[in-house]
Amino acid sequence: MTPPSLHKSTLAQDTTTHAKIKIPSKPPPSSDDIPTTLTKNTTTNTLFTTLPPYNDARPNEPITECIIRPEIKDTILAIPGFPHPFTTPDPPRYEIKLIRGAGMGMVATVDLDVGDVILAERPLLVTTQLLQRAGQLPWQHPHHLQRMVVERMPKETAEEFFALHNCKGYTQPSITGIFNTNAIGIGALPGYPADCGAVCKVISRVNHSCSPTATWAFHVESFAVQLRAILPIRKGEEVFVNYGTRGQRLEERQQYLLRRYKFKCACPPVCVPVSRK
Repeated sequence: MTPPSLHKSTLAQDTTTHAKIKIPSKPPPSSDDIPTTLTKNTTTNTLFTTLPPYNDARPNEPITECIIRPEIKDTILAIPGFPHPFTTPDPPRYEIKLIRGAGMGMVATVDLDVGDVILAERPLLVTTQLLQRAGQLPWQHPHHLQRMVVERMPKETAEEFFALHNCKGYTQPSITGIFNTNAIGIGALPGYPADCGAVCKVISRVNHSCSPTATWAFHVESFAVQLRAILPIRKGEEVFVNYGTRGQRLEERQQYLLRRYKFKCACPPVCVPVSRK
């Protein structure tokens, strides 16, 4: 997500806050999970793991690095046929390009009707609310967890992650800033009732509007995020999603967007989607 200027655990051996990140040149030699215990006095554990597992992924199929609890993984792997195959339109129905006054954004390359799939992709990273909770604990910081999971990524995936925008500047470590700038809500995962977040290579670059023209949905069976048009979008028009301000008054929207993404939208006080018939 690129904020527009106008409208827009740690493992035992990982104790150094400012350690240099090493990007691996190839996937880990095995798909074994790395467990990490949140505290010595709790049974709440989490895993650094890969979904789909390397052995289950189809040739050239993207995989997702995850920071999740064991019961989530167990429940997902028990889904019959997991991972289900997913497809994305070919040729692409969008392009990512520089938008004047808004950084990078998504532009439609074909006319899109309501319900049309614009894109489907596996996230680069999926996490539970662990990161938010960890930031409140003196012995743990979300940056440690995020750094560990990025180190597990194949080189190409890590490069895609670091290519995303960081609106937090020097106020947060780069990995944490990229996560907090680009994470999208994907709802609850099986075996875990609270909201989870995902960082995507493409969908995380779609800009905000209080009157969005598209929305995303996470499909756990394929472990992929799908972006669909919710209004007709003409070829050459920018595609917009909502960053979580629906139903809020102008002042509330502006405060939320400024606090979370460091920009104020230029939307009208009351945002009503335009019907294009």
